[in-house]
Amino acid sequence: MPFQDEIEMGLTLTELINIVSEQNYYPTLFKDAFGDETITSDRISKSLAQFIRSLVSVTSKYDQARNEVTSPIVDFPSFTPQENEGKQLFYLPRELTNGVSGNCVGCHQTEAFVGALPNRALTLTTFATTNGLDLSSTTDLGVNEAKGNPNDIGKFKVPSLKNIAIRSPYMHDGRFATLEEVIDHYSSGVQNHPSLITPLISTTGQVGQFNFTQEEKDALIAFLNTLIDNEMLTDEKYRNPFK
Repeated sequence: MPFQDEIEMGLTLTELINIVSEQNYYPTLFKDAFGDETITSDRISKSLAQFIRSLVSVTSKYDQARNEVTSPIVDFPSFTPQENEGKQLFYLPRELTNGVSGNCVGCHQTEAFVGALPNRALTLTTFATTNGLDLSSTTDLGVNEAKGNPNDIGKFKVPSLKNIAIRSPYMHDGRFATLEEVIDHYSSGVQNHPSLITPLISTTGQVGQFNFTQEEKDALIAFLNTLIDNEMLTDEKYRNPFK
C-alpha cells in the first residue's frame, strides 16, 4: 500500500519492479534470499515484511529495569527519581481539567507503548484516535480516507513510543520538532475537534488538558528517554547498507 498510495510513493507495482530491477545490486540480493534473481512484487513484499519483523526493541533502559520488578507501576530500582516520577505520570490516571480521569498509557497501550487494541469508541481493528491537534480536519482526514466513516475524520494510528526520543519530528504531520512541544500540547493545547473522545472530552463536551507542571514535563521527558534502545540502534544489521 505505501508503494501504491498516491500520497506516499504513488507507484504502480510494475513501476516498482522496474525501478528495483534497474539497480545492479538487487539481482544478487534476490538470488541470495530466494534462490534466483527473479524480482517480483510478492518477493519485495516478503522481504520488507521480514525486515520489519526483525525490528524488535527489548534492551532499552526501561526493558532492563522492568526485568527487575513484577509490575510496571512500582518504582524501578535502577531508575532515577525523575525517571520513576515520569513513569508514574505515564501510567497512573490523573484528573484532567474537564474532570475526567486519563493517562498516557490509555492510548499507548501495553509495554510496547503502542495502540494495539481496538477501543470501544472506534470501529477500527487498528487503534487510532484524535488528539485535538486542530479544531477541524478539512484536507488531512486520517483514517476516514480509508474507511469513509465520518466518525473517523481526524483519527490517526497510535504509534509506538519505543525510541521516540530520537524519532523527531512528531505527530502524524511532523508539526512538533521536540517532545517538549508534544507534552505542551497535551498539557494545555488540546482543541475541541468533532472526533475527540474521552478523556480529552467529557460527556458535557468540555475539553480536558493534562495541565502538567514544568517539573512533571521534565519527568515525562526523562521517562521517555529510558525507551531509547541503544543496543538495537547500533546493531550492524540496521546500518545503512549503501555506506
